[in-house]
Amino acid sequence: MTTDIATILTRKLRHMFDMLDADHDGHLTAEDMTALADALAVPFSAQPAKVEVLRGALRHIWDAHLCRMDADGDGRLEPAEYERGVRTAIAEDSAGLVDALNDTVVAWFALFDTDGDGLLGVDEYIQVGQAIGGIPPQEMAMAFQRLDHDQDGRLRVEEIRAAAVEYFTSEDPDADGNWLYGPL
Repeated sequence: MTTDIATILTRKLRHMFDMLDADHDGHLTAEDMTALADALAVPFSAQPAKVEVLRGALRHIWDAHLCRMDADGDGRLEPAEYERGVRTAIAEDSAGLVDALNDTVVAWFALFDTDGDGLLGVDEYIQVGQAIGGIPPQEMAMAFQRLDHDQDGRLRVEEIRAAAVEYFTSEDPDADGNWLYGPL
């Protein structure tokens, strides 16, 4: 494996760490996961059941996976612990982490599917980027185009699931899943 190829996964994991670190203190905690759920839920207070499913999925990611990556036992993850932990989890039990990620994807997909058609349009997808960290709309629109494999102007949950798996596992710099949260 060359350094250039390995770098893309590191960049994605660092980008994800930064998005998950809700208070921007350089550490991930269970509270960051709750804060992320709350931030994603702000526009959807009228959908408490969907919001609670998302909160549960994010809590599960922390409880079942992320807290186990805490090598020094201080209750928080530093960027290096997070990267090592995700890489190890993917190498040793990719199905466990990928299943948890898929549950989270399904939960946020359902939340952002504001018209309830089982699909995300570009405007709904742009809302995702705004909620998770103010990703510029034009960047999310570009990401949408990369992920919309059948070019029908809508994303299906299967397209988002495939992108999430690529995002957390692929070392291919050209993988469409690298664009899940906009350009790196």
